[in-house]
Amino acid sequence: MNIKILDVLLIMIEKGFRQRREFGMDYKNTVKLHTILTVLTLVILLLPLSQGDFFGSEGDWYSQHVGAAENLRQTMLNTGSLFPQFSTGGGGCNIYDLAYYGLLRPDVLFSCLVPNLEMKYIIAGYALLGVIASVNLCYIWLRRQKLAQWVAFCGSVLLAAAACFYHAHHQIIFINYMPFLILALMGIDKLLEKGKVSLMAVSLFLVYMHSFFYAFSCLVVCLVYFLHKSNWRPDIKSFGKAVLAVTISIGMAAVLLLPTALNILSTTKDAGGFMSQPMDMVDLKLGGLLYYPYGCGLSLLALYCLLLSLCKKRRRILSVILLICILVPAVSLVLNGFLYPRAKILIPFVPLIVMLCTDTLQELFEKKQKWMIVPAVLCFLPAAFSPWQDLMLIDGGILLAWVLVQRFLLKSERAKKSAFVLILLVPIMVSIGVNKEEDYLRADDDRQSHFTSAEIRAAVTDLRYRFDVLANNYVNSNTLPGGGINKTAMYSSIENKLYADFYYNVMGNPISLRNRVVLMPNQNSCFNYFMGIRYLLTDIHNIPYGYQAIAQKKDYVLAENKDVLPMCYGTDKLLSEDVYKDLVFPYNMEALCSQAVVEGRHGAKGFQSALTEQSPQELLAVDAGFTSEDGKTLSFKKAETLTLPLTKALKNQIMIIRFDVESKRGKEVIIEINGMRNNLSAESAPYPNENHTFTYVLSANEVMDKLEIEFSKGDYDISRLQVYTMDSDHLQRDDITLPSMTEGGKKDGKTVFAGSVEMENDGYFITSYPYRKGYQVFVDGKKASYEKVNAAFVGFPVSAGGHEIEIHYYAPGFKAGLAISILSMVVLCLIILKERKKAI
Repeated sequence: MNIKILDVLLIMIEKGFRQRREFGMDYKNTVKLHTILTVLTLVILLLPLSQGDFFGSEGDWYSQHVGAAENLRQTMLNTGSLFPQFSTGGGGCNIYDLAYYGLLRPDVLFSCLVPNLEMKYIIAGYALLGVIASVNLCYIWLRRQKLAQWVAFCGSVLLAAAACFYHAHHQIIFINYMPFLILALMGIDKLLEKGKVSLMAVSLFLVYMHSFFYAFSCLVVCLVYFLHKSNWRPDIKSFGKAVLAVTISIGMAAVLLLPTALNILSTTKDAGGFMSQPMDMVDLKLGGLLYYPYGCGLSLLALYCLLLSLCKKRRRILSVILLICILVPAVSLVLNGFLYPRAKILIPFVPLIVMLCTDTLQELFEKKQKWMIVPAVLCFLPAAFSPWQDLMLIDGGILLAWVLVQRFLLKSERAKKSAFVLILLVPIMVSIGVNKEEDYLRADDDRQSHFTSAEIRAAVTDLRYRFDVLANNYVNSNTLPGGGINKTAMYSSIENKLYADFYYNVMGNPISLRNRVVLMPNQNSCFNYFMGIRYLLTDIHNIPYGYQAIAQKKDYVLAENKDVLPMCYGTDKLLSEDVYKDLVFPYNMEALCSQAVVEGRHGAKGFQSALTEQSPQELLAVDAGFTSEDGKTLSFKKAETLTLPLTKALKNQIMIIRFDVESKRGKEVIIEINGMRNNLSAESAPYPNENHTFTYVLSANEVMDKLEIEFSKGDYDISRLQVYTMDSDHLQRDDITLPSMTEGGKKDGKTVFAGSVEMENDGYFITSYPYRKGYQVFVDGKKASYEKVNAAFVGFPVSAGGHEIEIHYYAPGFKAGLAISILSMVVLCLIILKERKKAI
């Protein structure tokens, strides 16, 4: 008996040592593979950078993503709150206007711990980390699908080489959710195997935190994967747990999702809107799958595997679903919320396509799937419709040769594996090529840091006024200096429609880009006066009229104009809104600068204008055809500059020029006058700006005796030319009462204004905070109602005498969303405790 026990013990010890040795060898091999995947991912992303380049693009990455993230960081630091309600950018905006760009995202929250580290380093580093994590998690996930190690490695390489990861340095929110989506898929496996919901719930929550725009697509991917893993016949219990996980994930994110949803529904997009262009019934070029970075960005190998999977019962339904999503633009239209049928919304499907490819490759290698030539030949068909035709033909030729070699020539296992590795070079080279085409930011680019925040705060001595950046205003549209300084500029896909309409249509600010969602400051004296832009950062050669330099650093200056309206003031000089509505541009702009427009019977004498309409033929020494009422067709084979002398010099005057523009062939039109640019986007632009009336509000510190006009290449009609002039002294008001602000202000994330005002007569407290739901006004401690004044802003009546005034803002839905999030997190904690008890 004792001998038998001893034998059993010896066998167990020997088996344990053998398993330990095998585990050690497998562990070392796994670490090696993860290291290779990490290095390969970095090579694909970083190799295309030239010397002196930075891992980030010149366009939206720098101006929107980095700028908005810095805005959020400064707002959080200034208010001391993780949930600030109000941002001082965009004239004063709901913080959820910027939610699209990282509100509550881990990298933005981390940035608050290192306030002196430039945001571009944090954004770039986190993006690289996210792609590396995606690739390595993909390997772990594929291994758990009972795929061979080398096949899982090949699948992870396919993911790393997907051209969609181009957006790691371009539009980060297109792919920054990817590691958490893969974790959610792993959570589905765990749910089906062990009944646990926590991993799925937490992973989906993190998906929403990173990119709520892709949340619906990610949920669709999870649903398809859940059904696939359930053999398309899920049991009620598992399905119920999956619904529970999704519900909890949405609940935990309610503090972000609910206020953002209400914010989006409360306004309309100023350009873009719902789809108006015709849509193809079928996308025969397969742009959503092949090469294009604004799609999945995979190669023909993926298409070949999708076609082969149609022949396998186990993968057929999944393959059909994926092919329908890729081929039918209507699917993208639905997933994009009916905005447009753009294939970028299909990027979350990449992991499913990669999984299907690896599963197919393993069966091919194990001879459970035949090497079929017809699907390889069919892969050539999209080339007839694709702009990537040359690349597709090369890829197709390599793929066909690979299939033929695998089927007829290669015999040994080692040779076949080597051939698998070689076919992966095609997507790798394609991805490197796509990344090489990027217009990268220069590493030494300092356009967002001409002056430090400390230097700006030292110059901005009166917080009753605003500060804006004219130098490199596009890349600085979202930057926000610290200390609670207010700005008018903003670049966000979500914005206050009322304010945007006021910005462009009422005040005549030029639309200088192809879309009209970028609210950029410029030299419009009337707008700068009305919005209280007392301080400017500009280059030394372009200081606007009325501003004087107060600090200089190399070629840039901080300038000040004391003759502008404050953001808040008291007045009894009022104009009835009914009278105002009868005014057309530019008389409506003039009225806003001279009186406060409110509802009711005010300004019985009406409005007396100081504008003078000029005859273009008399003021501009130009060709009569250009200034005629019928207009003129202009044709330029290349961009040209024309100097137009004025018949009389203008000094201390504002000149307003306005005319209609129509492109003859639907192409882009750009006309710049004295440095102020207007753009009519091409009809094919993703977000046409519909800027058919160009307006220029011009002034100069020196005498204006000529116009420098730059015309873009093309053919276009100009008609209805109008010219007005007005003395600059007219932009002065002595009827307002300046408020005093509470010392240091209230930095609690909700207080917009706190101070007092002394009114001589009954009147109104006027602000230039854009009107929207969510404000709370308190006069002498009592809640008061507010109304829309000056066409787009918040104001309210006040009686004669001294008053203490506070204006707060709560984003609609925030309190309810926060309560739901807290409750959902408590529920998740209880579920985790229950799951752990079961495990024990």
